[in-house]
Amino acid sequence: MASDGSNDAESSIRKHTGLLKYLTCYEITEDELDQIAKGPPTSGFKDFGIAASSIGLSFLGTLFGLTCDASTCPGLYAAVVSLAGSGITLGAILLAVWFWHRDSLAPVFKKIRSRLIEAPVTQPAGQGSREGSTMG
Repeated sequence: MASDGSNDAESSIRKHTGLLKYLTCYEITEDELDQIAKGPPTSGFKDFGIAASSIGLSFLGTLFGLTCDASTCPGLYAAVVSLAGSGITLGAILLAVWFWHRDSLAPVFKKIRSRLIEAPVTQPAGQGSREGSTMG
């Protein structure tokens, strides 16, 4: 049987569908879609905050294991103390900024959900209520 190949692609796609009780569709604008796609503007703060805190805690651990103190090797001691302190401080600040602004997309979602108009729920034909019926 000769075939031009157009039906082969359609027949090779398998669709799996399931029964949904309902499906809610929301209308959104291009601007809202772009905002959602970009994500929250502070998402990088969390990543850099965790990294800076990890670096600061690593230098703090190095400080505890250091065999010299401020009197024997002041340059090394000052460098490790300043890196530990600045890493922990910067990490705490970045994580606090992220925590305060982590829900920055909430107004966009609220605006999209506010457009939904509740429609009355209808049952398909033949699916009447059986609350008062008895089997016997």
